[in-house]
Amino acid sequence: MAQPQVFLTTHSPTVITELYTKEIFAVRSKDGTTTVQSVEAKAKNPESAQKHLRRDPEAFLARRIAVGEGRTEQGLIRGLDDWWASIGLNSLALQGAVAIDGGGKDKAPIMCEYLLDLDHRVFLLHDTDEAPNKAFLSQVRNKGGQIEGWPGECSTEQRIFLDLPWDSVCSLLKYAMESESPDSVLAHVQHACEDLGDVKIASLDTCAMTDSPRLRQILGRAAKSGKWFKDITRAEHLGKTIGPCLAKIRSTPLAKTLAQLRKWIDAEL
Repeated sequence: MAQPQVFLTTHSPTVITELYTKEIFAVRSKDGTTTVQSVEAKAKNPESAQKHLRRDPEAFLARRIAVGEGRTEQGLIRGLDDWWASIGLNSLALQGAVAIDGGGKDKAPIMCEYLLDLDHRVFLLHDTDEAPNKAFLSQVRNKGGQIEGWPGECSTEQRIFLDLPWDSVCSLLKYAMESESPDSVLAHVQHACEDLGDVKIASLDTCAMTDSPRLRQILGRAAKSGKWFKDITRAEHLGKTIGPCLAKIRSTPLAKTLAQLRKWIDAEL
């Protein structure tokens, strides 16, 4: 008597987390040809692939993967997703996309290359305040990945504080003080003043602060060094704050880069 078989399909990432990379295969069908690839065999480092499996199982269930260099970029994309959905644009989920944390400047391109090898569509969003590994980025581009970094050698926080309308900058500063503490935020701002050779700011009373490129640089630098938006929830707040401003600042580097992200999300597979 033949052994019975059961075929089960699921969209639950919980199932993925219970498996090992050697037990998972990526099946693709294109132009009548079906390919099956081992998730473990495609990984240059099986141990890293297993960690990825546990940390971001949803990435194995999506066709498009938006890889944020770190948690700030991941949360930013997720917050923008909420905003875009609220104004009637297709959500990431509806477009078969998901945002994940790439794990840092050197790890994110390696993660992208691995996902590209499994035939995912990949978009890498990274900051540029530290020089990226050009060889790693070239490998991602050569395999069909799209890469966008902030113009101006900026961290994500710096680019945001440079380009947002001033009232939104003040709103983010208040949010940081509520999330951290006023004294902590002020201390980071004062350290940024010292680093840039400026006179220390004595108070963060936004009513008394005057918009200027230099002050924006100080606040962006303080936001990065103070890690004000280095967790997913706070970074999502960034995205939800930026979203309503995009139409007003469409000529800025911030808006132009995020427009490329949105274009990639909406592109046909």
